[in-house]
Amino acid sequence: MARAGAHFLVADRQAAYPALPCVSGGFGEDLWAVARPRRRSARAREYSPRCEAHQQGDSQPLHGWGGEGVDLGANTEHAAGPNDASKLFFFFGDVTLPYDIFADAPSPLGPFTHHDPYADPEQYPPWDGDLVAFTDAWRVENNGFSLTAVTRHGGAGASENGDPHIFHPFTADRLGPLVTVETPTGAFSYDGRCYVFACIGGFPSISYLTSSHRPDAPVGFRMHGEFSCMHDEITSTKFMQVAPCVVNNAEHAGLPTSAGEGVVLLGHGSHAGPDNVHLAWMPLRRGLGPDLDKRLYYAGGVPSRGVDWSPNEVDAMPLLDPPPLNGYTAVSAAWLSGPKRWILLYSLSREITNPLGGIVARVASDLFQWSDEIALVAPMHDHTLREKLEWQEKSGAYGAFLLNRFNVWCPTRGTMTLTYLMSTFRPYQVHVMQSQITLSGVPRLSGAWGAVRQRMRMVRWRPGG
Repeated sequence: MARAGAHFLVADRQAAYPALPCVSGGFGEDLWAVARPRRRSARAREYSPRCEAHQQGDSQPLHGWGGEGVDLGANTEHAAGPNDASKLFFFFGDVTLPYDIFADAPSPLGPFTHHDPYADPEQYPPWDGDLVAFTDAWRVENNGFSLTAVTRHGGAGASENGDPHIFHPFTADRLGPLVTVETPTGAFSYDGRCYVFACIGGFPSISYLTSSHRPDAPVGFRMHGEFSCMHDEITSTKFMQVAPCVVNNAEHAGLPTSAGEGVVLLGHGSHAGPDNVHLAWMPLRRGLGPDLDKRLYYAGGVPSRGVDWSPNEVDAMPLLDPPPLNGYTAVSAAWLSGPKRWILLYSLSREITNPLGGIVARVASDLFQWSDEIALVAPMHDHTLREKLEWQEKSGAYGAFLLNRFNVWCPTRGTMTLTYLMSTFRPYQVHVMQSQITLSGVPRLSGAWGAVRQRMRMVRWRPGG
């Protein structure tokens, strides 16, 4: 196959992406670490093998796909057909580009001396386009797990010859590629299609539902419609961030029906007004998928006394007491089939009011009554964590997304090992974390919701095909 640079310049001059102005901003530092919390009293171990897919010891996989830094990582298992193997698909956030791809851009490493041919602005993805990648790994090894990016040529590991396989940004019908502060927020798979919620427009924002039967291909996602909308900077919306979970309705008390299948939707709102997490539900039907027109919002109550549902988002009642801190947070949720518990993750980091806030979890036996916050990542108190992640004043801990295929339930010990993503602003990267929660009294949980065993080690993601 032709080298990526030669292909982009010679073989095809047609613009692959709409021309957009370059946006200045920070760039990711050379760290793509995977942090697994270990017991605090144990000495931290480090693993830093050289990334074999890059020359000269480059440990930044995004370089092989034409990027520099990235955040977030909504994800879902997806198999295109009943006989196909499931892959874990990631829908990351804004990808910053290397400074030296722009002929006139100043570089923090010195004066610009040449113009890389693959950086033709008519061919290159827009600044802050969103990376789509997948893995078929089922374990997080000492040296991480391999990722395959969706590129213009389909799925590809990071280039080994120095020329990047340029990533194809997440793109939706009628919207085009998502750009700055426009990101996927949640994903689920159903009946051979991969569905992705995407937050569009900055402030005010609109949350859309999109889908594709081939998320591993460089094609646009089909637009299904608007899910939630913030009409202005004052009006609050409750579902800008959406954490979806496909369920068998009969297995979860309190849902609008016990028949068939549905998708549970835990959402977080805008920056306006008091923020909380809210609950919605949509029916699913084989051959038809989700029905946006039949979505319902939790309007109060508990299963033992009756649960109220409303077709109007304005009627949605808050789930968490006390509520999370005001401000942006991604949300991620899952049904843990081993201990039969729901789990919800979100962040407490706020740039001004709580810069050292961490990642927390809440647990519930049903969708309506949640535990207090359980600290999973606590940068304020965890000096080892800050050291290993090269923590800076404005690093921040955000973008907690569960990786359910790597979670491990130990019924004899009552422990749940959670694997999840965490993003930092400085360095602007995604990290894979593990925390072990001991759930007391499962399957009959009462009193304290358990303790968190902190572990930590450093490994690296390895790009690969």
